Parts: sequence; C-alpha cells; structure tokens
Amino acid sequence: MLDVRIGSPTYGEHASVVLSGDGPASLLSRTGHCARLPCAVGVAQLDKLDGFIQARKDNWQRLHDGLADLDCFVLPSATPRSDTSWFGFALTVKPDAGFNRRDLITHLEGAKIAIRLLFGDNLLRQPAYHNVQHRLVGDTTNADVVTEGTFWLGVYPGLTVEMLDFVIQTVRDFVVTRG
Repeated sequence: MLDVRIGSPTYGEHASVVLSGDGPASLLSRTGHCARLPCAVGVAQLDKLDGFIQARKDNWQRLHDGLADLDCFVLPSATPRSDTSWFGFALTVKPDAGFNRRDLITHLEGAKIAIRLLFGDNLLRQPAYHNVQHRLVGDTTNADVVTEGTFWLGVYPGLTVEMLDFVIQTVRDFVVTRG
C-alpha cells in the first residue's frame, strides 16, 4: 500500500492508493497527457530516422536474445507480420519468479542502469481514475500482473553492444542470486 496524503497538490484528494509501492513516479494524479516534440529538433533528426529505427531493433533483439532463456520473465514479442520500431524493451517479472519488480529495479539502478515504469498499466488502480465511471468486463488479472511486474529497459540507438551486454549480465546475475 502506498500512502498519499489527502490534499496533496500532486496527488489530489486520494488518501491511499493500492499499487506496488514503486513511488510517486508510478502514479497518475490527473487524466489527460500533454507531450510536445520540438519541431526543429524533430525535422533535423529525420535524416537519421532509418538508422535510429534499425539500432532500436538491433538493441531490442540483443536484449531479447540475452534474456530469452530465463523463465522468470514474460518477454515482449512483435505482432506477426509487423515491422516493429521498438520504443523500449518491456520486461515483466512473473508473479512466481521468486523476486519482485521492485527488487530487480533496485538492483539495476544500483548498477547505474536506468529503467522506466510502464504507463498504461491497470488504470483503475491509478488515483486519476478513481472517480471515472467505467464498465469492467471480466477481471483485471493480466492488467495487475503488468502493474506489478512490468518495466522498460532502454533500446536507445546510442547504446553500445557493451552497454547492452552489461544490462543483460546484471539481470542474469540478479536472477541467479534471487530467482
């Protein structure tokens, strides 16, 4: 349980939120999202787009190949017949892994490996959506697994093979000692 003070300017009037406890960065306090892409930077990068896309694909594949034999994770996969340009590598810790996402993230961050939590987990558990009318069909088991177990590893085009291998080995070392 992650407690949030009533009247918090950031989190609104929600007294407590049932989340995995990863902290305020994983909370959505308001609906809506605004993102801006500085046009001049975007236009200047267009000539490099094909190289960026290929580097992301290569980086994603290296992470996938390096972690594929670990049965404690759900690994991402592309939709059949798609040509995916990956934003990141979404790694999901299985509920029966013997460790949780928070422990793995703490280990990775201790090794100076940055991660990002997934936006779009079980939104019904987010403060911004507590009072939104909705219809629920079935249960939210899979959404809860994502909420509690998924995070992003980067596939940024500037990552080197050595950097990616360090990430892979750091994850593998953690699994050997904790899994």
